[in-house]
Amino acid sequence: MNAYKPGAFDHHHIHSQATEALQKGVIDKATHDRIVEAYPDTLYTPNFFVRMGLFLLAVLAAACGSGLLALMGLSSETAFRAMVIIAGFGTIAALELFIQRRSPFRAGLDDGLLYAAVCLIYFGITFETQNFGPTLECLILLVIALVCSIRYVDALMGLVAYGAFLGFIYSNAVHWGDTGRALLPFILMIASLAPRPLLNKLVRREVALPWRYTLHLLQAATLVTFYLAGNYYVVREANALISGVSGPIPMAWLWWTLTVLTPFVYITWGIRKKDPIFLWVGMALVTAAVFTFRYYYHVLPAELAMVIAGVVLIVLAYLLIRYLRIPRNGFTSAPADEPHPLDTPLVEGLIVAETFQPQQPADAGLQFGGGSGGGGGAGGEY
Repeated sequence: MNAYKPGAFDHHHIHSQATEALQKGVIDKATHDRIVEAYPDTLYTPNFFVRMGLFLLAVLAAACGSGLLALMGLSSETAFRAMVIIAGFGTIAALELFIQRRSPFRAGLDDGLLYAAVCLIYFGITFETQNFGPTLECLILLVIALVCSIRYVDALMGLVAYGAFLGFIYSNAVHWGDTGRALLPFILMIASLAPRPLLNKLVRREVALPWRYTLHLLQAATLVTFYLAGNYYVVREANALISGVSGPIPMAWLWWTLTVLTPFVYITWGIRKKDPIFLWVGMALVTAAVFTFRYYYHVLPAELAMVIAGVVLIVLAYLLIRYLRIPRNGFTSAPADEPHPLDTPLVEGLIVAETFQPQQPADAGLQFGGGSGGGGGAGGEY
């Protein structure tokens, strides 16, 4: 399903789990080395600076190549669009070639080629097309981004596909007249929650291991967009943008309730279910709720409010760290491990097998005699 070699992500996951086990002292260095040797990691992921350099190089190369092809199609609009689309698919072909030969994953090179290809194909399809409205454009972007996210295991393309999905819903709802515009926040809240059952099911399946990071980001994105769809500021400003009438909005009490209470509902659910995504998103959205309130009601000067909030947060963090020195109800102040460490049967069985593997006889050292220099009578050994 993805463009990488079969088993590449399984080996990559085994490497990360084995390294984590070595750092925690669960296995020794010899066991770690045997695991790494038995399951080689073929994915190439350089450091941040190399990745940025390769990204810029890939984008520059794609821009030069597509520019040359676009110049060949200046004779007519149809020819120009065709050349741009051909450039996009040519960039995809180059990406496929690099993946098959070098297996770059989040290496900058694959990111740059992929994003350039998506922009070229989408631009070539929708450029100067009068028959395409926002709805059809969102649908085209949704298909392109979804295919690329699955094929090339790219998280950003997954988020773009999700944004295009919401854009498709939005562009349809605003054409339903006054009823559609009145129900738009509720429609977007329902659309935000609609993918969650599928995401929750996929994230637990081993076959979805390469896309697990993307699925976690999408889970967080659904929570954020659900909140934004009911946030008072967003609803009010969106209503003014669509209707052209600014000012107070109907059912303001409902939007204020959602603005203030939704982050605390997320935090409560995250604590009860030990779900870090709900917990992190909830804490981040508390800030959004505070800024929304301050935008309309100035209780204190901004500088004083930030100082007071900072002091309160520092005190709460200190007290919480002291309280959780002893683990309570599944929470602790100790440094967090990776989610569910070493819980996959593949990695667990591998470590057990390598730990209890019969020891190989010790190397007797360098043994001279016979020669291996290729001369006459060489026996092929030292």
